Amino acid sequence: METGLTMAMLCECASRKAELEEVKERLRELSSVYYPSAAQLTGTPGAHDDHSSENGPIRLAQLSAVYEGLCRELEWQTVAVELAIDSLPSLMRRVMRLYYIDGMDFPDIAQEIGYSRRHTKRLHDLAVVKLGIV
Repeated sequence: METGLTMAMLCECASRKAELEEVKERLRELSSVYYPSAAQLTGTPGAHDDHSSENGPIRLAQLSAVYEGLCRELEWQTVAVELAIDSLPSLMRRVMRLYYIDGMDFPDIAQEIGYSRRHTKRLHDLAVVKLGIV
């Protein structure tokens, strides 16, 4: 089965998911700086007076566009990997998901699924072949 996935895409899946969460968090932080809560507007401690320039909202909009584009790209890549993994038989799917999406290593996966590390690695290798990744 040809999926169009590369080994690099699989290996980067877990880090892409973490990066996606970091991007979303950074966007929330920027929004709170330029669009402070009511408490900050009343002058309570913690207000971000240093970011109150008129250019702040414009800069936030520019950064938001960049972050949202990156989010869409990261989400698309993650979905592509997950769809390919979902096409596998259940045990292979579980091994691949635990390894590439959850970031577990083979000894931990083997313990989780109740097989030897060697057999778990063999299931992984068969799944890679089944996905058309060389």
